[in-house]
Amino acid sequence: MVNRVVIFTEGGDNIGFGHITRCSALYEELLERKIETVFVVYGKNIEDILKEKNYINQDWKDKEFLQNFLKKDDYVIIDSYLADLDIYEYISSNTSKCMYIDDNNRLKYPKGIILNSVLYEDLEYDTKNPILRGKDYIIVRKEFLEEIKLLEKEYDVLITLGGTDIRNLTPKLIKILEEIDSNFKVAIVIGKAFGNKEEIERLKTEKISLFYNVNASEMRDLILKSKFVICGCGQSIHEMLILKANFFPIIIIENQLNNANGLLKNELVKKIENWDSLDLKKNLLYFFKSNINRKINISNGKKNIVDVFIGGI
Repeated sequence: MVNRVVIFTEGGDNIGFGHITRCSALYEELLERKIETVFVVYGKNIEDILKEKNYINQDWKDKEFLQNFLKKDDYVIIDSYLADLDIYEYISSNTSKCMYIDDNNRLKYPKGIILNSVLYEDLEYDTKNPILRGKDYIIVRKEFLEEIKLLEKEYDVLITLGGTDIRNLTPKLIKILEEIDSNFKVAIVIGKAFGNKEEIERLKTEKISLFYNVNASEMRDLILKSKFVICGCGQSIHEMLILKANFFPIIIIENQLNNANGLLKNELVKKIENWDSLDLKKNLLYFFKSNINRKINISNGKKNIVDVFIGGI
């Protein structure tokens, strides 16, 4: 019997919200099974995304904190690009069971389960730990797993780059879309940690609609209401695939490379751009004129993951 699950991760300003988002989906799945779950998150500006969740904002990469906080019978999920190996080893040695979310083979982990929640399955791990990976273990928020109702298309293009816009890419995309077709109706999602809100607002026209800090249901509906979507190459690509959206992914940071490789290997996109590409306008033009039939079925990964974590392996 599992008494408590602890989820350790980081996110917020200057880090992004991808880890918090995918861990939130696992958190909700655990709560649905009436398992006590505690989120321990290190970051700034995270209050809104974690509201109504049982969470602590704490730099958990500290052995004194862990010694006082952890229980021997805890089950622990860790999703981090910041924690050192000795922290993983300490947590593994002082709890009942661990799962490490890692799609980059960042460390040689101690005893536990490795979860690679992307479509790219060719990454090699030097480990004896069991590895969960592939389309059956993709984490998608519950709002994207509900019965999908088709909505009337209200926007030609949706721009959604995540909780932050660290490359200041949104203004560039607005100008490119204006050059391609000044009649495009454009929806733009602005995350809580955008540092360029004022610049984007100055570029707003009657053809541009801005949406601030949208929740999962609102994001789902915006995608369904849009003919084309320009997005980052993070966790949102899986939600695009679930909704069968016509999307153009852009690699914004290095840790999105395996997401990109998974899309390309499975022939789910024809091309993926880097954020600083000089051919962005040319390839967007090609994207708007093309169509791709994506043949992939993503199952309820969060259910499958929790089944294994609290049961099987």
